[in-house]
Amino acid sequence: METLDTSSRDELIDDLQRLVRELKDANARLRGQSSQRLEARVAELVALQKIYSAANSSLNLEQILSLTTETVSEVLKAEFCSIFLVEGRDNLVLRATKGLNPEAVGRVIMHVGEGITGTAAKEGRSIALREPWEDPRFCYVPFLWEERCQSLLSVPIILYTPRKLIGVLNIQTLLPRDFIGREISFVEMVAGHLAIAIENARLYQQTQDRLHQRLEELVTLHRVSSLIASTLDVSEVLDIIVSQAVVLSHTDFAIMFQLAEDGKTIWVPATYGLTSERVANWRVSTQTSELGRAIAAGRSLVISDLESDPQVLAVAPMAAEGEYRSLALVPLMTRKRTVGGLAVCGRSPHDFSDDETRLLSIFADQAAIAIENARLYEESQRNLAIQTTLLTEMHHRVKNNLQTVAALLSLQARRAQSWEMAAPLRESCARIESIAAVHELLSRHQIGHVNVEDVAKGVMDVAVMSPVRPGIRVKMQIDCGDVVLGSRHATVLALILNELFANAVSHGFADRQEGTITVRAYTSGDDTIITVHDDGTGLPDGFSVERDMGLGLQIVSTLVETDLQGRFDITNDRGTLATVSFRQ
Repeated sequence: METLDTSSRDELIDDLQRLVRELKDANARLRGQSSQRLEARVAELVALQKIYSAANSSLNLEQILSLTTETVSEVLKAEFCSIFLVEGRDNLVLRATKGLNPEAVGRVIMHVGEGITGTAAKEGRSIALREPWEDPRFCYVPFLWEERCQSLLSVPIILYTPRKLIGVLNIQTLLPRDFIGREISFVEMVAGHLAIAIENARLYQQTQDRLHQRLEELVTLHRVSSLIASTLDVSEVLDIIVSQAVVLSHTDFAIMFQLAEDGKTIWVPATYGLTSERVANWRVSTQTSELGRAIAAGRSLVISDLESDPQVLAVAPMAAEGEYRSLALVPLMTRKRTVGGLAVCGRSPHDFSDDETRLLSIFADQAAIAIENARLYEESQRNLAIQTTLLTEMHHRVKNNLQTVAALLSLQARRAQSWEMAAPLRESCARIESIAAVHELLSRHQIGHVNVEDVAKGVMDVAVMSPVRPGIRVKMQIDCGDVVLGSRHATVLALILNELFANAVSHGFADRQEGTITVRAYTSGDDTIITVHDDGTGLPDGFSVERDMGLGLQIVSTLVETDLQGRFDITNDRGTLATVSFRQ
């Protein structure tokens, strides 16, 4: 058995020790690499969780994009990170960046297929380049400040359900770098989460914009509906409808079509934005165009482009002259029938959406009601004018007949053999002339109404001209304000005032040649109160209304209680004060 000499044994021990050290170093390196990979993986998972949480907790697109660029840059230890989003058909617009020029956000636009970014978008795959400047596909944009950038990783942001390109996520570094598979996979996972987050944020924003638009439309609809209901003049209503239809629909022109009662003809009573002289004589059969048939049938009609539609050469005034290209028509319908149509038109082709047509239809319903109300008011005004003329003529004829009767009684009184025999005739004559005075007032005033002051003046004029006691001077004072009576109450009041004036002259001023009579009228709650005061001798001592009333006061009491359904009172008050109160 051979034995190793001392030197050989020492060399073997050294070799074994070196091998052990190498094994330890290799093991340490493996543990370090594993630890680094584990730490990197943990960082990636934390980053994904952060992006995922942000996407689920916020629908603010700007916040999501900003957080993504910050997080990806931190995990990959990259100096630059940018996000381009697809807008329009094939535009890639810079919407967020870390490290590049912040003023370039929203201003740098590339096309799908242009540069490395556009190529990644077009091909739908990630592109990693150590030296992107040497790649012929690279497109330099000075405004981005990319001069310092070396390596580039472009990852398309794609939504897969359904497949849809959302944008591109770019990572750039200051030093040349080979992006490894794990890093690319991480960015692709970020892009997948980001695609969902961006789409959700956009859908949310679209919903918010649509709700805001609908709210504005409803506010506008309420405003324009109130506006068309603010007048009852037919021409004003039509002008307001066509002008506000343009405001509501954001178009350029509006045309109002009116349908004849027999449904065979349409014409244009109002337009907005078109020359009225050119449509003044436009009147056609409903069967000459699709528009006319739609109006007659009470249905909507939408034409996106008049020039491309063969049915529309005679669809509406000036369509053939190219003044407008698109048209949306809705019917104007009342409870009874279709009265016409309202069309809004645009200078350019336009696809009117269902919501736009529906909003216009709601407005048209309000417009039809406003038109019907204005026309009913106009008709009622014409009927009122006719009836006022007839009633005025009737009052005038009644007045003439009453004056004829009064003249006959006055003639009879003048032929009476004594004052005592003539007195009842003169009293009757005064009563009739008082009623005639009221009919004279009614023939000149608003139909069915007359002011109390005018009635009092008319009756006083009769009393002054035909006094019960010739030669007496009576001063009249009237304070009746704006108290107004209907024709029936005015006629009864004239008789009452005539009797009270005659009573004051005959009894209150019996021993005098002059006196003052004051008439006042006012309202208290629902009651109309009229007082007649004279400054004469007053009522005799022990006077009782029930026991001592003469014929004149009995007439007054009967008229007040029976015809006016009111109350009559007479008392002493530095003369005589008679009070009549009633409700109209």
